[in-house]
Amino acid sequence: MKLIAKKPCSFGGRQFYIGDSIPEELVAEPSVQEHMGVLSVVADEGIQEGILLEEDGFAGKVIVPIVGKEDGDTAEVMAVPLTEGEVQSVFSIMQMGVPEAEKAISAVSEENILIVLHACDSRSGVKKAAQKRADTLSIPEEKTNESVGGNDFTEESTDEHNIEK
Repeated sequence: MKLIAKKPCSFGGRQFYIGDSIPEELVAEPSVQEHMGVLSVVADEGIQEGILLEEDGFAGKVIVPIVGKEDGDTAEVMAVPLTEGEVQSVFSIMQMGVPEAEKAISAVSEENILIVLHACDSRSGVKKAAQKRADTLSIPEEKTNESVGGNDFTEESTDEHNIEK
């Protein structure tokens, strides 16, 4: 079990900020703090947020935990790997005004940047722009290899045209 700060808070004389992992031994009643919205209790699935991992193909990437749907004392957490450049892009866009951010998002081609922006930026214009861009990235390119003939049925069945050799 992991405790993740949802608000700036203090436990055991230590200060924690949004997204920080809080040691379990510092919190007497995690469920009460979760109910008050101070922290989230998430299942520990080996996610190491903010740490560069060598195994699992995450070498040179920062793992950003995105807390999703919460159900009682557990929450879904999605681990989103970002390169250093992608982290810089996320923070750069988050510092822009909404019109500039929307324009910058329209040029983003990395889906993980869009996921983090949608989850972390509270501005509705940025969320909508990130969702719209993600939708356009996920639409497969139209294929132009259609057959020349139509799909109309003919009056004769193909069984009637068996050719014997």
